[in-house]
Amino acid sequence: MNTMQLLEIDNPFGGAVEYHQSLGSTMDEAKSNSRHGAVVCCALQTAGRGRTAERRWFSKEGESLTFTLSLALSEITFPVTTVPLRSALALVKFLEKRFSLVCKIKWPNDVLVEGRKIAGILSEAGGGFVRVGIGLNCRQEGFPDDLRRPATSLFLTTRGLEGPLELWAPFLGEPSRGFFCIEGGGLPAEVEPLLYGLGEEMEYHEGRPGEARPVRGRVYGIGPEGELQLLRKSGKIISIY
Repeated sequence: MNTMQLLEIDNPFGGAVEYHQSLGSTMDEAKSNSRHGAVVCCALQTAGRGRTAERRWFSKEGESLTFTLSLALSEITFPVTTVPLRSALALVKFLEKRFSLVCKIKWPNDVLVEGRKIAGILSEAGGGFVRVGIGLNCRQEGFPDDLRRPATSLFLTTRGLEGPLELWAPFLGEPSRGFFCIEGGGLPAEVEPLLYGLGEEMEYHEGRPGEARPVRGRVYGIGPEGELQLLRKSGKIISIY
């Protein structure tokens, strides 16, 4: 049975912070009662998902920092399409400052340490809100062999034992600075030095999930709306959203 309590931690976004023992998805719970600045977090997420239906989040109870933040579109001054990269940038800065980790941002929504995924981000907009879900691997000591991308955790990279309850409060301050202190034109300059594969030939998928087609090119940079720029062999620079 799921139990919920309100955490008495400082939320710079101004909303309540709900802590649930177990949820199918913090994103779905946030959609059911959206309020600007509200945070929904849980100890166990049983149906966490990625950008496509087949991508799932692997975590046992108490192993991951898992939450969704709701922002009213009327309250933000930056393009909603930049939310995933702003979230990733905030997380990278937090991990660097607190754990001295060297991280990379894999466009559009993964944070990597030494090529392994340590965090994933899911952003969805609708009903006057944008909601950003973040999952950070904390205490996992191992992962299934069949994961789509090799994964890691704070425990595996730092041998630290800090868990979600110790990290929620200090982390919430980072998105508030990252979201609202970077003007739209300044985002590429902040993200590009951290961009995974910058200058390398990479393959990405363009289009909606289930309809996407592969596109190859040299990773060139980030556009003002958070789009990925690829340099094709023809010399043409294309943008992927």
